[in-house]
Amino acid sequence: MIQLLLLFAAGAPSPLYPLYQTEWGFRPTAVTLVFALYAFGLLAALIVTGSLSDHIGPRPVLIASFLVGSRR
Repeated sequence: MIQLLLLFAAGAPSPLYPLYQTEWGFRPTAVTLVFALYAFGLLAALIVTGSLSDHIGPRPVLIASFLVGSRR
């Protein structure tokens, strides 16, 4: 259940981008750039840390992800 909530929270900001655009006066290209940076950052994180559980085991990786995800 917690993992499902973390996965939901990872994609939660994207529906808010149009609201940020109207509230903060961003141009459509700025919103596109923000979303692209989010996607590339996510991809980079998956590439860098994707095989981490193969090296140190899945349990420490899950515990660390829960701790990082709950820091908000």
